[in-house]
Amino acid sequence: MEYEHYRDAKEFFCIGKNYCKEHFHRAIEIQYCIKEDKELLIDDKKGVLSEGEFLFIPPFCTHRFPIQEKHSSLAVVFPVSYTDIWEQTVKDNQLSHLIFKDKALAKDLHNHLVQLKSTKNPLLRDGIYKYVLGKIIEFGEFQKRTQNNKGDFAIQTLTYLEKHYAEPLTLSKVANKLGYNYSYFSSLFKKTFRAGFCEYLAMLRVRKSLPLLHYKKIADVAYNVGFGSIQSYYLCFKRVMGTSPAAYKQK
Repeated sequence: MEYEHYRDAKEFFCIGKNYCKEHFHRAIEIQYCIKEDKELLIDDKKGVLSEGEFLFIPPFCTHRFPIQEKHSSLAVVFPVSYTDIWEQTVKDNQLSHLIFKDKALAKDLHNHLVQLKSTKNPLLRDGIYKYVLGKIIEFGEFQKRTQNNKGDFAIQTLTYLEKHYAEPLTLSKVANKLGYNYSYFSSLFKKTFRAGFCEYLAMLRVRKSLPLLHYKKIADVAYNVGFGSIQSYYLCFKRVMGTSPAAYKQK
């Protein structure tokens, strides 16, 4: 499971099978089932999105969709600026149910979202995104958000790691900097990111190294992103990317 930071950098629109491994992002995502019920895993809970229903995936909600050959759905990842609008509006509340079974409402939202494929006017696109969010807020069932919300922890932790990933970090150091007990931080980190601290940090460093490989030597890249040796960089790169830094650089 990984944090898809690139999803937060741009919007996404696709009509197709829309399958993915377990991941999360800060941007809001909506899926509308066009054909063939879709299996899904949302925050460790299995479910099914039936034809004519839509799924609202809130910020930092982990999700996974296995590939289904006959399935077809509309998937839209909103620009991350709309996450700010969502959070400012719902405040300390959260949706009780992420799957909306009202097919008339779902079809209405689908008809608006599908216009994003051909609408270039930024004002019209803004209107579509806000209309959809407004309808979800109007017809959704809300409850008070639970304490120790995963999203709050994820934002705090990821913000720190994004700034300091190239430094010599340890779980103990980060836990202390963020004001957590070592054991509690370790447990919450694994629960939130589905990976141990060292594993996730290595993956983050590898991802950060990719653009640097275009114009720097591999050895320089390894040290620039925080690896203690070239060998450890090679091993982690191979595990994350399925190929070596040299082979990736050639491509």
